[in-house]
Amino acid sequence: MILSQTSSNNDNEFIKILSNSLEMLKGGRLNEALDGFLSLKGNLSHQADEVVNSGIKCCKYWINKFDQINKNEGTDYEKGITLIDELQTFEKNHLNENKKVMNSVISSVLLKVIGLLKEDLGLGLNSDSVKSVYLIALSYKKIGDYKNAIKYLEEVVSKDKNDANAIALLADCYSLISEADKAKVLFREAFFIDPSIIDLTKLESNLILSLLSNMKVYDFKYEDLVFFIPVYGRVLGFFNVYRELFPVELKKIENEIFVLESAMKDTVDNNQKRARLLNCYLWLYDYYTIKKSEESILLIENKIRNISVEIYEYLKKQKLGE
Repeated sequence: MILSQTSSNNDNEFIKILSNSLEMLKGGRLNEALDGFLSLKGNLSHQADEVVNSGIKCCKYWINKFDQINKNEGTDYEKGITLIDELQTFEKNHLNENKKVMNSVISSVLLKVIGLLKEDLGLGLNSDSVKSVYLIALSYKKIGDYKNAIKYLEEVVSKDKNDANAIALLADCYSLISEADKAKVLFREAFFIDPSIIDLTKLESNLILSLLSNMKVYDFKYEDLVFFIPVYGRVLGFFNVYRELFPVELKKIENEIFVLESAMKDTVDNNQKRARLLNCYLWLYDYYTIKKSEESILLIENKIRNISVEIYEYLKKQKLGE
């Protein structure tokens, strides 16, 4: 009984040290984390020993990398960029490392990047401050600090309201903190402004992933997929929060429709132009729905049917469901 209790106490102590070591690694205290992992080597179960060995390897790797980068000349911004590149390479080359350790490493490196970029911004050494703010936001997002990511993404968007990629990331963050209505509006805005610059690999919310899963059946090429996302997002009910257009926006959409309709007549079928035209029609459709203009709604429905019977049918089903 005494032996059993002693063994249990030892196990609890080992687990406590392991947990603390992972937390120190996550927080960027690599030397302390390494000491903790080394003290546990060979003393735990096979599964825990895997975490320890992975922790030792990763700590040694990044202690060396941090030392190298600290010795390099250049601004903190340049060092931050180097660290991001190093992290991407590390992730690709260490896919078999323990997941808990890898998550802690990612957090550790990105917190270092955030610190460097903030320092650089504070010193006024980086002329491209919007890019720094964007990277800070992206780093916060990757480590799961969505509120800080939102804070910095909103700063990026305030300086460039046409940055569709930043708006899509902002929408993704809102979705990840369960602010669905904000997310839906912003996703629709982003994919209307410029789908071609949105990096889908950076989006991770259930809202966008579920939509993409529903669209797999269509087997779109990537370059076409991004243009069809707002179309299917609208008719499948994923982007089902609408807003009224400002007069200048209405005029812009009407002008774009005129240009796209002419282009569709004069050229062979182009998936991106077709998707873009459908998206414009859907914005106009929602505008007239808000205005309760039945005649205009019917006109847009007919235009949609001429381009895609499938999208027209989805729209009608959704209308009947409402």
